[in-house]
Amino acid sequence: MAEETKPARGTQYVAFSRQAVTGTWGSGQYSVSLWLNGKETATAEFTVRPLQQANVPAPTISYFRAIPESIMAGQAVTLSWSVSDATQVSVSPIGTVSPAGSYIVTPANSAEYSLTASNSAGSTSMKASVRVTSYISDKPDLVITDFKVEGARASFKVKNIGGVNTVKPAVTYLYIDGNYKASSLTDILTAGQERWQEFPNYNWSYGEQRGFRIPVRICADAQDVVGEYDELNNCLNLDW
Repeated sequence: MAEETKPARGTQYVAFSRQAVTGTWGSGQYSVSLWLNGKETATAEFTVRPLQQANVPAPTISYFRAIPESIMAGQAVTLSWSVSDATQVSVSPIGTVSPAGSYIVTPANSAEYSLTASNSAGSTSMKASVRVTSYISDKPDLVITDFKVEGARASFKVKNIGGVNTVKPAVTYLYIDGNYKASSLTDILTAGQERWQEFPNYNWSYGEQRGFRIPVRICADAQDVVGEYDELNNCLNLDW
């Protein structure tokens, strides 16, 4: 119990305060009593409760997927995800990523990727698997394995994953939000050869920093001039 005495004459306001020493006032009921001339004249009660932290929801993973889930060796896969209520998001083995986005990988073997979202309430995880099949074919096969934008330049990486060389140049098309935008001529590629190329005479006008993502589609051999082992694996789709 703590006491404090103050002299008073006539009618006046008397102020009283007491700072609690850290750790001395636990949860419970307390009271303050006013005594005048040795007699208790008033009592006020109050309650001390622990400070309640706001409820923080656990992170939610809306989706984490690999497209496509099954590929031939040398083909690319787009990992995409969307997470809410997370302070940190990571994809193994890529590292820390933004709460929503995509990333292109070209696994040499079958692989499993794991996304972990965390905050003060805990963490949530989700996995995505990719199956990689190797083959040796007697035909060429063109696939798009990567895409990038540097300033106003848009570039792609094309690879011949077939067992023989292409015998003629092929054209690659660029589509943005479903609309054709540009083309690029790819010269002959030997078996297993991979090459970076730009889309000439095209200026990327969407900027690098923006609050939305744009559907991008890049298709090798868009005019079907190369007789390929697989005619259905020419395109890479991603949100950029």
